[in-house]
Amino acid sequence: MSKKVIANFVFGMLFLMLPLAGQTHILQKQEEVKEWVVKADKAQAAIDKKKSIDATVEATHERQRLEYLNYRDQSDSNVGETPLVIIGILFGIPIYFIPTIVAYSNKKQNTGAICALNLLLGWTFVGWVVALVWALTHEDAPKEAV
Repeated sequence: MSKKVIANFVFGMLFLMLPLAGQTHILQKQEEVKEWVVKADKAQAAIDKKKSIDATVEATHERQRLEYLNYRDQSDSNVGETPLVIIGILFGIPIYFIPTIVAYSNKKQNTGAICALNLLLGWTFVGWVVALVWALTHEDAPKEAV
């Protein structure tokens, strides 16, 4: 039963008892019942507030748990990519510097210039091809002037 129904019942019972007791006594009982209803309302409001706070805390914990699980799933998915990155670096750097390696192995006089061209413009592919062609060309012996 709701508090208002109970309060109305108590008021009705007190009203029926009015002829039996003095009016002052009945009014005191009515005031006591009103105070009881106010206290019960305050207690219910405190309980509702605590439930609201508990629900908010629980929702926050659930959100944090889901964020952690999502982060853990993402970090686990990157584990398989690490060897591929290492392999890419181990094979990519020597392939990138093939023109410099060829120039050094052929003992070219312009190995430093080929290395600089390869380092600075090799990423454009055109610069890489130019450095490779330059490294593969044969140097002609200087012609003597007659």
